[in-house]
Amino acid sequence: PLIPVQNSWKSSKNSTEVIACKHRLDLLLTLILHDNKHTEAYKATKKEYDGLLKNIKIKNYEDRINSSDNKMKCMWTIAK
Repeated sequence: PLIPVQNSWKSSKNSTEVIACKHRLDLLLTLILHDNKHTEAYKATKKEYDGLLKNIKIKNYEDRINSSDNKMKCMWTIAK
């Protein structure tokens, strides 16, 4: 039988580090909408946030592949 696959990396986005970074990003976005002084800080925080999400996603995919019985099929499922 087919088992529905859930994006488990989305639930990992609730880590305290990611939440704190997202909060800083939201604050900086609000600041640059009124004053462009904080544009560089926003760009740096955005890169940091994107990197955190990317690393969480990669780690969860690695865990999913490593725990799979059919690793090749799992990799192709992820690649789709």
